[in-house]
Amino acid sequence: RLMAVVGANVDTPATGGWTPAYIAAQMGHMEVVRVLAELGASVNTPKNNGATPAYIAAQEGHLELVRALAELGAKVETPMHDGCTPAFVAAQEGHVEVVRLLAELGANVETPTNHGFTPAYIAAHQGHAKVIRLLASLKPALVTTASNQGWTPLVISVHQGHLEATKTLLLLGAPVTIRDLKRYTNARGDARQLRADLQAWSADALTQHRTFHDTFLHGCSAHEGIALAALGGVEEVRDDIGACVGVVVGAELRRLRAV
Repeated sequence: RLMAVVGANVDTPATGGWTPAYIAAQMGHMEVVRVLAELGASVNTPKNNGATPAYIAAQEGHLELVRALAELGAKVETPMHDGCTPAFVAAQEGHVEVVRLLAELGANVETPTNHGFTPAYIAAHQGHAKVIRLLASLKPALVTTASNQGWTPLVISVHQGHLEATKTLLLLGAPVTIRDLKRYTNARGDARQLRADLQAWSADALTQHRTFHDTFLHGCSAHEGIALAALGGVEEVRDDIGACVGVVVGAELRRLRAV
């Protein structure tokens, strides 16, 4: 405030385009951002590379500051020159609540970069399973959306060796082929070990599914001691059993993937 009183320009950028509002947003100084906006500073002026205060706040995970910037009129979708949006960088850094907030504020969580990388793709690249699940709940198609090079979130997750992210994508319905689990010479992760881990995980899940299903059918009894297995051929009963099994198995799988 004092600098503005003595005539300082609250919007003057430094070399590279950093404005006072940008630096305050980067450091998470919400009150400074509010004061700058009150004094007439723009909350939308980007750096030379196109990054805005909202972008850097999302990158740093400053949830309430992103909200405050939006209230002050900041645009929450403006991309950098390479196409990276605030939602993209929040997904990249694993800031799941920032991604959720941006979606609530109207940001498009599907917008790809200039190379075709979506927020879901970069979340898979970084191994952020929680972000993947959130994005899939908002836009299911993101699970299978490929980059300009044809790589899907599943392919890049395997390439990077991220077990939890790979499990999450499979549970979300990402189609898998031998190409998706292929070992690449420049891969950061061990695809062979990842395949072994996935096989062990899926075998365990299947065993627990079967155990529960058999217990439900044969370990319970209906009126007058009639085993539920005897009612397995009755369509209505079978549907009810299927619904119950689905709920329990779904809960078990969520436990297995450590939600």
